[in-house]
Amino acid sequence: MNDIGGHISANLEIQSMRLGWCSMQNEKQTRNLCSNDFSITISLNIDPMSLSNQSNQNKGMAVTPPVRHALEIEVVKMICRLSYKDSRALKAIITGYIKNYVDVQKKLIIPIIVPPLPAKPIDIAKFLIQSEHTDLWILDDLQSNSIPLLRLSVANVRLEKAGERIKAAFHISMDYFNQRIFGWEPVIEEWRILRFLSNTKDLKQSIELVAESKSTLNINITEQLIQQSIQWNSKLPAILASFERDDFRNQCTRSSSDHLPYAMKNMTGCEVHFTTAVEDVLSARSEQRKSTTRWMTVGRGQEKNFEFPARLLLYSHLEREPPRQLIVRVSGWDEISPVNVDSCGTYFRVVKALRPELKNARLLIAVTMENDGKKVVTLKSSIDVTNHLPHPIAVQTEGAQGGELMSVEPNGVVSVPLEYAHCPLTAYPVGPLPVIEHAGLSWKDVKISGEVCNQTQRLKTRSDSNLNRYYWVCTAIRREYYPEHEFESLPGHSIHLVAPLSLQNLLPIDVEVKIQDNVFAIAASKSMLITSVDITKELSISVTTDRLTSLTPLTLNKASIGEGTLFTTKMVDAKGHLLDIYCHVRRGVAQALSVSLWVPYWIVNKSGLPLIIQQEAVKSESAGQMEEHEKAKDRHPLMFSFADENCPKACRVRVGNAYISEKGYRAMLSDKFTLTPGVQALKLRVEHKTKPTLYYNIGVEVRPGTGRYKDTQVVLLTSRFILQNQSSVAVSVCHYDLVEREKEHVHLAAQSSTTWNENYAARRMLCVRRADVKHWSCPFLIDRIGSFHVTMRDADETPRFIRVEIILTSAVFQITFTNADFYPPPIRIENMTDVPVLYQQECNTPARPHLRTICKSKSVVDYAWDDLYGKKMMVLQVFENRSKSYEIGVPGPAEPLVYENNSYIQLAHSFHLRSGSKTGGYTDEQELVLETMQKGKIMLNKQCRTEDNQLWKLCPDGCIENVGMNHRKRPDSRLVLDVLENAGGRLMMMERDKSRNKWQRWTWMPDGRLCLIDNPHLMMTSKQTEVTVVGPDELAPKGEDGVAVTQIWKVQRQRPGSGTLGVEFLHSGPTVVIRITDREFQTRAVSEPMIQSVKKLAILDVSITMRAGLGISVVNGLQEELIYAHFGGIVVSARKIDKTYQMTGSVDVIQIDNQLLSSDRWQVLYCQPDAGNYEDQMVDLPAGVPVTGRPALKLEMNCTSMKHYDSFDCFRLKVCDMSVQLDELLLWKVVQMAQSSDASSSVQQRALNLPPNTELERHDPLRTRRWYFGTLDLEMGHVGLSVVTVPKSGLPRDLRLLKQQFNMKLISFENASVSLPPFRQYHYFETSSFLLETLQKFYLAELQKETLSIIVTLDAFGNPLGLVTDLKDSFQGLFIEGDVQRFVAGLGYGLSNSVSKVASSMASGVGALTFDQDHELKRRHNMIRSHSSSSTPLTHLYSGVKGLGVGVLGGATAMFTNVASESRKSGIMKGMVWGVATGVVDTVTKPVQGVFDFVEGTASAMKELAMPATGVRRATAQFRVRTPRLCRNLYHLLPAYNPNLAHAQMELLRINGYSSREQLLDVETCLEHIDASNVDRVVRQYVLISTKQCYVCRQTNGENSIVIQRIAYKFLKSVVAKPPLENTFASIEVSLDMEDARLRQIHVWCSRMDVARRLADKMQRAKQLYDHNKRTLNDVAWAKSLGDSDQRPDHR
Repeated sequence: MNDIGGHISANLEIQSMRLGWCSMQNEKQTRNLCSNDFSITISLNIDPMSLSNQSNQNKGMAVTPPVRHALEIEVVKMICRLSYKDSRALKAIITGYIKNYVDVQKKLIIPIIVPPLPAKPIDIAKFLIQSEHTDLWILDDLQSNSIPLLRLSVANVRLEKAGERIKAAFHISMDYFNQRIFGWEPVIEEWRILRFLSNTKDLKQSIELVAESKSTLNINITEQLIQQSIQWNSKLPAILASFERDDFRNQCTRSSSDHLPYAMKNMTGCEVHFTTAVEDVLSARSEQRKSTTRWMTVGRGQEKNFEFPARLLLYSHLEREPPRQLIVRVSGWDEISPVNVDSCGTYFRVVKALRPELKNARLLIAVTMENDGKKVVTLKSSIDVTNHLPHPIAVQTEGAQGGELMSVEPNGVVSVPLEYAHCPLTAYPVGPLPVIEHAGLSWKDVKISGEVCNQTQRLKTRSDSNLNRYYWVCTAIRREYYPEHEFESLPGHSIHLVAPLSLQNLLPIDVEVKIQDNVFAIAASKSMLITSVDITKELSISVTTDRLTSLTPLTLNKASIGEGTLFTTKMVDAKGHLLDIYCHVRRGVAQALSVSLWVPYWIVNKSGLPLIIQQEAVKSESAGQMEEHEKAKDRHPLMFSFADENCPKACRVRVGNAYISEKGYRAMLSDKFTLTPGVQALKLRVEHKTKPTLYYNIGVEVRPGTGRYKDTQVVLLTSRFILQNQSSVAVSVCHYDLVEREKEHVHLAAQSSTTWNENYAARRMLCVRRADVKHWSCPFLIDRIGSFHVTMRDADETPRFIRVEIILTSAVFQITFTNADFYPPPIRIENMTDVPVLYQQECNTPARPHLRTICKSKSVVDYAWDDLYGKKMMVLQVFENRSKSYEIGVPGPAEPLVYENNSYIQLAHSFHLRSGSKTGGYTDEQELVLETMQKGKIMLNKQCRTEDNQLWKLCPDGCIENVGMNHRKRPDSRLVLDVLENAGGRLMMMERDKSRNKWQRWTWMPDGRLCLIDNPHLMMTSKQTEVTVVGPDELAPKGEDGVAVTQIWKVQRQRPGSGTLGVEFLHSGPTVVIRITDREFQTRAVSEPMIQSVKKLAILDVSITMRAGLGISVVNGLQEELIYAHFGGIVVSARKIDKTYQMTGSVDVIQIDNQLLSSDRWQVLYCQPDAGNYEDQMVDLPAGVPVTGRPALKLEMNCTSMKHYDSFDCFRLKVCDMSVQLDELLLWKVVQMAQSSDASSSVQQRALNLPPNTELERHDPLRTRRWYFGTLDLEMGHVGLSVVTVPKSGLPRDLRLLKQQFNMKLISFENASVSLPPFRQYHYFETSSFLLETLQKFYLAELQKETLSIIVTLDAFGNPLGLVTDLKDSFQGLFIEGDVQRFVAGLGYGLSNSVSKVASSMASGVGALTFDQDHELKRRHNMIRSHSSSSTPLTHLYSGVKGLGVGVLGGATAMFTNVASESRKSGIMKGMVWGVATGVVDTVTKPVQGVFDFVEGTASAMKELAMPATGVRRATAQFRVRTPRLCRNLYHLLPAYNPNLAHAQMELLRINGYSSREQLLDVETCLEHIDASNVDRVVRQYVLISTKQCYVCRQTNGENSIVIQRIAYKFLKSVVAKPPLENTFASIEVSLDMEDARLRQIHVWCSRMDVARRLADKMQRAKQLYDHNKRTLNDVAWAKSLGDSDQRPDHR
């Protein structure tokens, strides 16, 4: 610290410090660290700006500005942590400190006697904070253990604060902690902020954020991130609730543990010892000494929680936490090599037996993660027994005389104890009937990985009954994917015991199934496992329900059933009506049979009426409908099918005949309707010969099933109209024609509902009346969706309201009545005048008297249209039937209301005289006014309200007319007040004469005198009853202003107001305000100056400029990047004023790419209207200005949040023309990701297994927030729509199983032009859900109109629309422009394009018949290369020739390859039979498919040749925004995007022929130099590090690289970095242990030693991963086809 020059400067440097907190009650136990050891430098210096200001002052000035300081803070390598417990501590500390500070300020302990002298303050003008890199960790310690969640990193921070101005520049990124792998993965990749400005002045704050022009805000969304977010979101309520509780000290009784939670579960059947001190054990081994490590013990079948040594969870982003490893020792075996338990997975180690009676064994270490983040390490043997039987099973060794080895419960999985893992096993069920025989489990015969041995075994029971004499069981023994030829004697199998027959009842009712002589009862939606049936023989199945029985038994033969076979059986009821029930039979695990029973339709009656359904043109009703169905509805769904194939596939329905008790009525069949998904309406009639026909309205909704019920459709028969009264008062409803009949009124109590049936076919209109209101409302339609106020008039004609919501829920119009108090009125009349105004809605017929209402003066009335469908015109009337009709929808002033309002001219002092007062005079001297006599003479007379001769009209030209004289005058004359100047100034009514303006024009003085305009010294004077015009009257008494009382006059109007009322319309949210004001008062208010106190509102302005835009990358759990969405050129301006938010934003370009490496067409969405020199324009523009005037997306909105709704005065969204392409493979991968991450409940497996929903949806309008839009404008340009389909064999097996659960069929087409009109609404006030539903229906209806446009672009038809367009362009070029080249090119392009599409569709169709999936995969890889962005005509031609060759070769070898493949899967005999069958098919299909591929390739080559000469290309992106990313690095984590890694990945795919069995892990450029022989040649040498080997590649001048060396990890022994020698580079020495026992050494040259070390470390890490993967069991869910594994089946 120093004070050189009289100014203080200081510098503080702290080389090491850390932050923490504790509870003073117990400091040691509650100590918590909140940061690492970091350094900080604080400098206080003189601000150079203040010194420069001093030097710039004039020398003559006596006062100089004060010296100001600058405070600089630099933080180095700071890492902070903030957990849930830290947050509570911080809250408690701050709250307590503030409380103590306030208390101390109130009560001073030491009294102040002498006030201290004011200290000279240090004026800090500027703060500067700098940091090279700072991290903030967010941890979750809700359950005592600290688990990292997020890591926020800021780098290159420079933050400067001067006054109210803040300026900053920094780089920001954020990672999340992948708990499954225990590592950090990026969420927000590094984003470089060029400028952040914040300036506050008065109440206005401005914020500007500008990102660097080349820096994109990249956000990564991974499957694991979604899962962890959902789990953390479920904890959030508990966390927020704990912040409200005041129990902080009880919760923080001990410090946060940085031990990550683990649990060890011992399933080996032996005692287990393990340790986490791996380094000590390994060092003891290497030093050949006894280890002193403490081992933990876990008993048989027990679980033990343990923790690794505590590590502070704070380390730099450049550092990597060492792995957590275990060493395990099972009693009787040697300890295993260290195993990494950070990542979830199943690992195995071969352990050496230490006792002679034991054998070497394979130990499995399974690491799983629970929902709370705890890792569970399970130790077990490598042979599992899974019980799919309905009874527990006992497993024992073969020939064992003792008891059972272990017991497996139904649906349980148990590992064989390690001690008996080598023994032959047998199993038997422990059921109600004991068995004599055991099932043999000969796992030693299955030796090839992936091989499955299936067997059906018969176990004899002790039962004497023939039905239960034998217990049948199917066994499947599968060898898992352990290394083959290594330790062949070791077990590595999974054994499945399965019931031979599984019956699944997908019917809505319980059934009895008879198989042979056994009868099984199965409840609805349940399954049953059957073990008493021999499936090797032919089965005869009969089905019986409470109303139906099988007509003939269904015969099944296991040998004839492939992957799935569909059977149909006829059912008959007591009346002989037929029903088709379908039976789907397939073979599952262990070749057991699974039988599912279903019907195509469930008829669910929710109407409250007994309904009878029958097929069209069939005389009798459908099966299953008995006599009771004629009386009342059935609560169970009715099974239905179109049993008569000769009749139309349509239905009719009627009311039950027994429902109408009155005789003579007969129910009629409705119109026919089809059972296609959607909503329909029916009107049912019950007719009588003499009496009126009864009508019933019902709705029909057909819902398609999903999942297990995808083949079943639910048909809901519902009431068409349901009335719900959710208001607080009772209401009455009635048809508008029956209001006068009281018996027709339907009364609805509050919070009740009823069904409504319309007896009229024309208009379905209702009237409603509240119980507290006298008059009924006008009628309104109940079959038109919307929400509105309904007006009804009270006894005093005051409008009363009720809110009506009409929504279409399924097939039901739900009419809901609610209180209107929570909704703004549609119309508000503000009468700000002194006269009452009569208002009513304009109508053509005379309005009913109670609909004409008066709005009193100075009052406000809420109003809604009485007639919702009448003229939207408001009639306003004031006095004397002077009315006008207004259209209130047009804002602004309208035509004024004018009424006659003449005046009395009063002698002022005569109205101040009162009879009986001291100053009072005679009665005839009081209340005197001017009056015109019969001849026109003017006299003073007592005021009489009925005398029109006393009424005067003040004209604009200054003249004064008498109303009475005007009534008696000639039509062409005008009588005005005149002065007889020759008769003593008397007043007389005379003809208007402009030459007498001097005597006929009058003006009022402010003091009340009435003077002539041209002779202001002459004024009207009263002399008793005479009136003259003379000068000032000096003799008369004077008033307050010194004016003679005989010359003071006053004007009194006949009626209140001025006679002219201004009418103005304006919008206040969803309310139209009719404001009525008096013109005179309004003018006077404007002319009078008024000082108003202006309320200053806080204003926040935000401006964001992101030239490089926003990028979103979606990565699934299989470590594949699915899509990358890029929104470029984002400019957003927002303002907040009080509660109003204003925002404008634009996006210049939108591009979404399919990033799958196996995709041949990568574009998903592209939208950029101006694709010119976009990059060049972007550089020169200032921040906040869009690059293009036509952005891809533009948004404008103005929103104010109200109490019960959100008000958008303006909402405009415009999207320009776009190109959309849907890829079926990408679609199913997205659905799979949503299913795996629990992101969407509708696609979850448990939801797909549920029965169809047969309940009606209920909508509650009170719980839905509403939106008001003054202007809603959604505009979308033309859409070029394409769909790319994938054949069934082209989908992976897991996606095929997923696709089977949905009723979705896509067809392939290209560039279907879809034109969608804009969606515009004005003054729109509805719920958010209603708006979204309206949008959905609007655009779906428009898409249906474009069906023809899609059909004419189908690939199967050769895209005829594209062909016609191309031909039109080519002929136009020939005849109009004379361009022959364009004609030839366009003709060639159109024809070749159509031929290629037809050929491609035919090839895909033929490929669906192929059984060889590897062949289809090769075809797809070939298509990817031919359809890439860099493809040429030669590439397409080569692809076609190659496709032909692959097809011919595949057909020639199909027989051999299929037989070999099937024999390996299913055994020798069965494999040969099935292989020959499939080989015959493939021998034909593969060559045919090859021919079509050749035709497509040739046509595509011609199309490429013709394309440059014609403009047939659509507005599509030429390239991906970026190359697909590398999704897994050397640590199994998602790395940040690196273009070098992405290009290296594509290079590896090119090298290995697009093989998916080898993935890139990393790349390292080891050498880059200029060729000495040719200076223009730049040679680059790099190493591709993959999962199997390393490729040393050489690249010259950016051309395709060549592989100069392959280093397989299989032979890799060591990698050593060598320092550079004289005149040489550094290198790595790779030692390879070859198969012929030779030791081979390879040198890879590197530019520097650090590069050599880095490359050596990466290769060693890749080798470790390779060895680790060899000892990792890849879980293949081959048993997924069992089905219903989530539900516990019934046992039989």
